[in-house]
Amino acid sequence: MIKRIGATALASTSLAMLLSGHAYAQSDYENERAQSRSAPSGLNEIVVTAQRREESLQDTSLSITALSGDSLQDRQIVSITGLAEAVPNVDLGVFGGSARFAIRGIGFDTINPGAEGRIAYHLDGIYIGRPAAQIGTFFDVERVEVLRGPQGTLYGRNATGGSINVISRKPEDYLGGYIRAGFGNYDALSLEGAVGGPLGEGVRARIAAKVGDRSGYGKNLTTGKDVDDSRSQSIRASLSFDVGSDARLDENGGAIFDHGSGGIVLLRAA
Repeated sequence: MIKRIGATALASTSLAMLLSGHAYAQSDYENERAQSRSAPSGLNEIVVTAQRREESLQDTSLSITALSGDSLQDRQIVSITGLAEAVPNVDLGVFGGSARFAIRGIGFDTINPGAEGRIAYHLDGIYIGRPAAQIGTFFDVERVEVLRGPQGTLYGRNATGGSINVISRKPEDYLGGYIRAGFGNYDALSLEGAVGGPLGEGVRARIAAKVGDRSGYGKNLTTGKDVDDSRSQSIRASLSFDVGSDARLDENGGAIFDHGSGGIVLLRAA
């Protein structure tokens, strides 16, 4: 009888410990679930303007890929052609001094003078029609939006395959800037920098520039000159004015000079 009582007491103690451990584990599990529900998800919200208004990328009913400036830097994407490595269904390249963009197999496939592609390219909302002028606009970037599929209803001409929207960094309320240098094969050298800040009450400014130099990928056997070399200088200045308490006016202008084999000169203001 004594043995039975001892065994029963031991079983009761073990059961109590088991139930206590189960309750403790369940309590921890519920606490973790509550903390996970109250804690942020860790995903930074990306705001895009692909539909001519600011909205969250998750709420945009378009086939779109958006990359922030920090993401571009982390991926070492320093030119518009580098987007092909990060965006699906996109092929970007340069031929004869002109950008050749294609989305889902539709793009710029001619080398006739004055020809335009079927992918709309916008810089700060301004349409850049000439493929040669699209190469040197990729510096001091805030984000890039790539829209796949026909966009003619919203963007008009030359948007049969999609649209690429490059948004430059806007002037900020504090003094700041950066400088960045790089080098590569074919004697490639690049230098990029920007500085900006407040000029007064409700007025801000920013200026950015980029210089690049690269030898050609080949030689013209007739003239002996390099083919597809690049010697470019780009500059952009931006002004931002507060208009009332809930509106802002942004103005920017820039110039691009390319003295390579596909030389261009572009002046633009928006």
